[in-house]
Amino acid sequence: MNRSGRRAAFIFLLAVTAMWAFSPVAGGQSVSRATGTTIIDVEGPRPLADVIRELERRHGWVVTYEEVPYEYAGDLVDVARSVRKYGDLSIPVLVPKGGRLSFAYPEPLPNGKNEEAVLQDLLRQYRASGLPGEFGLARSGEIFHVIPRTSRNALGVEEGRHSALDARISIPEGDRTVDEMLTAIELAIYTETGWAIAVGGPVWNLFLQSRLVAGADKESARSVLLRTLHATRRQVSWQLFCGPAGTANPLCAVNFNMVDRPPANR
Repeated sequence: MNRSGRRAAFIFLLAVTAMWAFSPVAGGQSVSRATGTTIIDVEGPRPLADVIRELERRHGWVVTYEEVPYEYAGDLVDVARSVRKYGDLSIPVLVPKGGRLSFAYPEPLPNGKNEEAVLQDLLRQYRASGLPGEFGLARSGEIFHVIPRTSRNALGVEEGRHSALDARISIPEGDRTVDEMLTAIELAIYTETGWAIAVGGPVWNLFLQSRLVAGADKESARSVLLRTLHATRRQVSWQLFCGPAGTANPLCAVNFNMVDRPPANR
């Protein structure tokens, strides 16, 4: 799949996700405060990703999200009739079934409670909610990564999972823009795994204007991506959404977001 094809696929997948997330069936999001507690309540196909984005907006934490592979039919829903006005409605448009997630945490954080502890609490509450998939937490300096651990296979049995960004990739060293380096990462992941990665988000001018001299020698794609984004000198996060596992042409979409520091009086 060439770059324009991957970009087009990303735009389509992102449009499907957005239309489903903000449809009446998907619910929405609210943030409320009780004494010493903030409650983030979301409902949609990817509630964990939505809570993470709200934490980034509220606190300026950089927390990346990489989706577990969804394969079991009970974890997916066909939204073709919601997103397709024309064409063959018998061709499914599958997205995660999702559901509701209500996350409560102390704010301001008490002594001894840091963002890592809050994120671990979030993952425990997510798992206890019965929503599909299990996630783990990794850390790269001040950046946190919510990454796949398990999800149900086609038979409904939990099995260990990996992210496309776990792929070990190699890229010849060179002087590139961040945009060009992202293209090289996409192609290297596709070569190693067969997963097509499309990238997008509201930060493309920054990627076109930032340069780096870099390559990779059998490094994890996640590490190479972090080093690439560091060249922007801004706080950039990502969320990796993937189509159903087990398909003939697997596709993931990475959406990049700028993470701003919250107001000093928050």
